[in-house]
Amino acid sequence: MKNIARELYEDYLHSRKQLPDLENITPPLINVDDVLRAHYLISDYFSKTEEGVLCGVRSADLLYSAVSRQIVGTGNDMKYSTPLDICATLFFGLVKNHAFHDGNKRTALLILLYQLTLYGRMVKCKATKIERLTLDVASTNFQDPEYRGLWDPQRYACSKELKEKNADNAVRIISEFLRKNTEKRTYSYRSVTYKELISALERYGYIVETSNGSLQVYEMTRNIWGKEKKVLRAASSFHGENREVRPKRLRKLMDDLGLSEEYPNYNDFFSGDEPMSKLIAAYEGPLKRLKDK
Repeated sequence: MKNIARELYEDYLHSRKQLPDLENITPPLINVDDVLRAHYLISDYFSKTEEGVLCGVRSADLLYSAVSRQIVGTGNDMKYSTPLDICATLFFGLVKNHAFHDGNKRTALLILLYQLTLYGRMVKCKATKIERLTLDVASTNFQDPEYRGLWDPQRYACSKELKEKNADNAVRIISEFLRKNTEKRTYSYRSVTYKELISALERYGYIVETSNGSLQVYEMTRNIWGKEKKVLRAASSFHGENREVRPKRLRKLMDDLGLSEEYPNYNDFFSGDEPMSKLIAAYEGPLKRLKDK
């Protein structure tokens, strides 16, 4: 995030301060800050090639409403309990709620792609197909042959009736589309040295110290009086910079730091690639075209 334009980064920090995350939402569910990051990363990416790119939250209530769709229910009885249903309902909410001044469809699509990676899935259809889905959700138009058989024609004879009835069937259609057009993603593990690990952690903003066969990972925080304080976040054994980090040890360290959810593919973390930025580059065409549709 720090690599985006300074004014956008400052606006993002202001928005994040004004709109805190919901406490009862943890990965792979998407929280408010995830959506804000997606929105500002997209705004920065396309502001370099497009004029009149607006950014910022139009309605905090509508943003929270969209994010909260993932946890609708009482107790353990959740309305949306499967990964694809959760992805579908959040996507629907972000597209339809128009929580941002501009870029709502773009932000929704990026979040959908990102949340799928958190659930270990990837899109297997052409990018234009998921672009079409985004437009169909925005217009609540499910007349394309792609959706044939995904709803009861006796109850939902036309898109107008879908819109007037409720959103549940639309979410079901999106979920079924995702079931048909995504697949489980496999990640190949490559060996990582302690030197690479330390470099990646420092690039992420952590302070790493090694001594007496131990590696400690610290983070600088501020107390209520604004005084900086170094806090230990994780620790592991250390056997020299050029030694390989054992996979189980690396996974535990990433889990302890809360990085496993953000970087399902460890290779992205060590290469310095921000997952959302990679997705923007991979789906640049559809994201670009959604601005004018």
